Order: sequence, then C-alpha cells, then structure tokens
Amino acid sequence: TGGVRRIGDRAFAQTPMERIVLPASVALLGSGAFEFSSMGGIYFEGDAPEVSGDIADPDSSAIVYYLPGMNGWGATLGGRPTAPWFPRIQSDHFGATTTGFEFNVDWARGRTVVLEGCGSLTAPVWTPLATNTLADGIGRMVDPAWTNHAARYYRLCEL
Repeated sequence: TGGVRRIGDRAFAQTPMERIVLPASVALLGSGAFEFSSMGGIYFEGDAPEVSGDIADPDSSAIVYYLPGMNGWGATLGGRPTAPWFPRIQSDHFGATTTGFEFNVDWARGRTVVLEGCGSLTAPVWTPLATNTLADGIGRMVDPAWTNHAARYYRLCEL
C-alpha cells in the first residue's frame, strides 16, 4: 500500500506542533522524531511502528495514542507513554443552535461514531441519536430534541 512508511530521525524535532496524526502506513519511527517539539499528542491510525530509539526528549510531555484494536501496542513506544485513542468532543465548539444541541467530534479519519443520549446516569438507558462517519477526522453531531428532556447526558461510541 502507498503512503508514508517512515518518519526519519529528528524529522519533527523542534517543530512547534501541538499534535500530529500519523497514517496507518507508518511502519518505522526514527530516533528523536519529535525531540524538543511542543508535541502533546502523537496519534497513530495503524499498528505500532518499529522505533529506532527514544522518539522525544526526556522532558517531553507527549503521549502516543493508538486506535483500539490495532496490533503491537504496549505501555510505551519509543520512551513515551501510550494510551488508547477514543473519540472526543471538541471543547471549543459545542452548544445550543437553531438546529439543536451540537458539537464537533474529533477522532481518526474514516471512523464511524454514534452519539447516544440518556436522561439519567443513575439508571441510564442510552438511545442512539446520530451517526457520523468522520471522513477527515472531524464531524458534527446534533441532538435536535435536547430541549424535550429535563437533563441530557451524552456518550460517543464506535460503530
């Protein structure tokens, strides 16, 4: 398959990026690839790549995120901690609009997310409200009936 297969040694060193999403085609990550960058999150869409050394400096706060179900992932990658990558609501874009309560969801490209809602967390009965395939990694979710409920709680699930 095509795509980027290798990220070279120090490829993004001293780069002022908060996050990067690496495609499933990446199979090798070079030593110091994110050294002395402001990277907070390194997101992988595929299996764990081979690494040729520590990928960041010791003072880095970067976390390596991976999609659930991908192979080869452990507690660390190249000296950085790892964590599963789940869909999340973008905190800078949510609220009531003329079409309902809406927000943007951020996750991996091509993944399908289901928005579910319930009225109580004591005895939750989750109801599907919307489904969205995130073609470019971001999608809008809308609950048009949110005003019909005294309380409304949401969760995101993968389809």
